[in-house]
Amino acid sequence: EGLILRGSAAAAGVSKEDMLKRE
Repeated sequence: EGLILRGSAAAAGVSKEDMLKRE
């Protein structure tokens, strides 16, 4: 479960960075 939570957090962080780069 810990790995899944880390993966979700990492994916969320990447999504935020992608949005900032697009803008």
